[in-house]
Amino acid sequence: MGTHLLEAWRKVAAQTLLLYHGTTQVAVEAIQSHGFVPTDPESVAHVIEGRYGLPYDSVWLYKYNEFSRGRTSDSNVYLTDDRQQALRYAQIGSEVVFDALNSAIHLLKWDELVDEEGDYRPGASDDRKRWIEDETRKHYRPALITVDLPWETFVASQKVNRPRGKDFSYEEYMDLTRGSIGTVMIPSHLLESSMIKRVEFL
Repeated sequence: MGTHLLEAWRKVAAQTLLLYHGTTQVAVEAIQSHGFVPTDPESVAHVIEGRYGLPYDSVWLYKYNEFSRGRTSDSNVYLTDDRQQALRYAQIGSEVVFDALNSAIHLLKWDELVDEEGDYRPGASDDRKRWIEDETRKHYRPALITVDLPWETFVASQKVNRPRGKDFSYEEYMDLTRGSIGTVMIPSHLLESSMIKRVEFL
């Protein structure tokens, strides 16, 4: 390979974004089998209904699951350059899992958690959080995926999500963001399993 071609290759190889995706072992297995596919919040809700013997659609339609219901048509995968933030997401098993478990415990233990005025009983909020954390650890082992996202994939994702946004070169974007891009949403069809650099089970 000629020197100029080698330098060009090195420049392209360096233009990647090191990003993290906090998730669960269940989701990692799905990604390894089918590629990056957003978690289906309705399926998660129905699995949790079955696990705890709750009526079909009770978790899915519950008021505390409203945010996740709104994500049914969301085809994006959320990545961040903040490893600690991704680890926090991994620990809660994703917002979809958290919302469904939060709905489940309210359905299972409403009278134990809430008084006649609709306020949490003393200590009940902490009990609820502990139950969600315990059930998450039991059924949704946390996992952290490290992704090397090629710059051209990031650019393509921005054209999908912000079609009228300004085009930046890699150097301009790194300068503008001071090298910290925060959380980005990438359409799942643009992500490939080969972009996965490492998977850690926590």
